Amino acid sequence: MTDVARRMAQRLVHRGPDDSGEWIAADCGVALSHRRLSILDLSPMGHQPMLSASGRFVIAYNGEIYNYRELRRELDASGAQAHWRGSSDTEVMLAAFEHWGVAKSLPRLNGMFAFALWDCTTRQLWLARDRFGEKPLYYGTCNGTFLFGSGLRALSAHSAWRGELNRAAFNQFMRHKYISGPGTIYSGISKLAPASYLVVDVDPVAGEFRAGAVHQYWSAVATAALARDRRLTDLEEAKQEFSSLLRSTVSLRVRSDVPLGAFLSSGIDSSLIVAAMREGAVNQIKTFTIGYDETEYDESAQARAIANHLGTEHHAIPVTDREVGEVITIVPSLFDEPLADLSQIPTYLVSRSTKRHITVALTGDGGDELFGGYHRYFVGQRTWQIINRMPSLLRRWLTPVLRSITPERWDDVITLLSRNSRLKLLLDGYSGHRLHTLANVLNARSVAEMYELLINGPYPGLNLLCDPNGDSEYEIENHWPSGFSPTDSMMLADTMGMLPDDLLVKVDRAAMSVSLETRAPFLDPDIFEFAWRLPPQWKISGQQGKVFLRNVLARYLPEKLIDPGKRGFGVPIDRWLRGPLRDWAESLLTERDLAAGGLVNPAAVTIAWEQYLGGSSKQFSGLWSILVFQSWLRSQDNPITPSVTQTQ
Repeated sequence: MTDVARRMAQRLVHRGPDDSGEWIAADCGVALSHRRLSILDLSPMGHQPMLSASGRFVIAYNGEIYNYRELRRELDASGAQAHWRGSSDTEVMLAAFEHWGVAKSLPRLNGMFAFALWDCTTRQLWLARDRFGEKPLYYGTCNGTFLFGSGLRALSAHSAWRGELNRAAFNQFMRHKYISGPGTIYSGISKLAPASYLVVDVDPVAGEFRAGAVHQYWSAVATAALARDRRLTDLEEAKQEFSSLLRSTVSLRVRSDVPLGAFLSSGIDSSLIVAAMREGAVNQIKTFTIGYDETEYDESAQARAIANHLGTEHHAIPVTDREVGEVITIVPSLFDEPLADLSQIPTYLVSRSTKRHITVALTGDGGDELFGGYHRYFVGQRTWQIINRMPSLLRRWLTPVLRSITPERWDDVITLLSRNSRLKLLLDGYSGHRLHTLANVLNARSVAEMYELLINGPYPGLNLLCDPNGDSEYEIENHWPSGFSPTDSMMLADTMGMLPDDLLVKVDRAAMSVSLETRAPFLDPDIFEFAWRLPPQWKISGQQGKVFLRNVLARYLPEKLIDPGKRGFGVPIDRWLRGPLRDWAESLLTERDLAAGGLVNPAAVTIAWEQYLGGSSKQFSGLWSILVFQSWLRSQDNPITPSVTQTQ
């Protein structure tokens, strides 16, 4: 068992290059293994798997508990721990489990974590994950063996591994560009949901195990609903409270025994995090951004201006076209599951460059979801009102009319009509692109369907699949938060869906592939609760989002540096695929390779690719997703069983 556990952990060496260990309960058939990225207590006292003081619990854990010092003082005051062996957060967690119990301790933990905990007394295995799903945890049964770990590659190192592709999850990936939990790209393997735990009972006599139901120890929906009942009313007091809260949250996340800094773009979120870091810093803060030759995508000059104003030690790393092209071909292999989020490429690039200087980087993740940053939040409420007021027959007629004119031509029409003062007021905030977006959602039957269409538009690449009508493992209607306005429900849906399954996956896997830990102060339970106490109009006003954060940031930056036309975290992939990356793409789109998995329609893909090379970008989204999938598939260490199963 030791060799198997060690082999599985070796697949995760990038997540923990500094130390390794195994713990075996041979009489129960249980093995824990660990790879360590040393952040707190660099001594051997932080080694894992770690036993609790009494010897009852043993843990293998990934992440950080930010409030471990506060918990340790609380445990000391209660006399729960007679002697501390070291200063790690892992030891504090074990002491908490012994004193309060595992289930009661979980809500006390403020951090990002995924852990496996073996209870030697009850012979139970506990699996648990942090509130927002910052750290990964996969599990499932393969050929009678219960497997779990921080990565699917670790699971695939076990001899019981099957690795059958899941058609429903693949169809969902083609729809959303990521795979929503609890499903994965492999049949029979699940992601543990954020803010949840699972208990597995082990019977060593019978050689059996029984996994119980997944339990939730914290609810974003319930917390948001309760917070709404305590709305803030004084804007100045609210800004003061938030500034103090953010400083406190950041101070917890700068606890580290290794060099630490922050990502800094030209945006509001990262600027606020760096400003809060500066207020409590003794030494100069290190900040990092990347710059492109393409001015359309480059924001390094703006980030430099913000860094200069805040007085950080700024590192602007230039990235050449050649470097980006090389990275595009390897990034899909860094992920356990296919992910077609284009921003994964610059995220990897900035992580790789940042790791040369520091081991921990703070990020602005979560700001958009909590404080109203996405465009769909601005238009959602207004669009739903239009849908409700307009007869269905008129909506069905209007949809093709809106699509019949190009966005550029619509812009000309809007400019002409806006010369009339009344029409100008009616058309305020609209553009050709937004009218096409409206056309996509006019026939939505629910807010959930409208949200889905605002994010994805009509199903991209539907005709590229062997089974375009295949079921999806995740139906948004079944997970839609009820009792909220359209805007609030979309923000919650993002917090529970896109955030843990796309954005945090992107950041964690890209950063940890180079052994860089990232921390997100906005994803603090107190910040989350505060955000939901804000009146909606403080977050979004007209066509502008994150209004409250802008007001707070004005305390630190002049107006000209607050979100000065932020370009987003992108790369000019469209141009490269038709140029220097064409050979790479076509090597992945051979008929034999496309047909091998039984998921893609090779003939349809070939036609779409030829049209794309001819100048049409209509199928770009679907083609990019297929390229990512084919690249990911090719990168897997073990051969994947060609049979494809349909999840029931």
